[in-house]
Amino acid sequence: DVVVWNDGPLDKSPLFGPRKNRVKGAKKSDGNWRVFVDQCPHRKVPLSEGRIEDDGSLLCSYHGFRFDGKGAVVDVPQLFSDSDVDKIRANSKSKCNSFPVEIVNG
Repeated sequence: DVVVWNDGPLDKSPLFGPRKNRVKGAKKSDGNWRVFVDQCPHRKVPLSEGRIEDDGSLLCSYHGFRFDGKGAVVDVPQLFSDSDVDKIRANSKSKCNSFPVEIVNG
């Protein structure tokens, strides 16, 4: 299984209001499409159960790890020091497995 999303930030358009009021089908004008194995490297829970944050990062619903479009950890909410997050980033097992994406006729 895979999880697919666009990592661009939300547009300033009124279509992208608060998540609960967001217009169905609203599209981002920037960003890249990303495809990851649907498995958080931390505890192997499905990333598809998480959500896309307003900055375009993918949030795992289990412990709140956030990943950028390349699969690298960008935030761990339980850690307050950048050096602790850097230690996690340095571990190659903390990165999501990703696939190249090619948009065809789109």
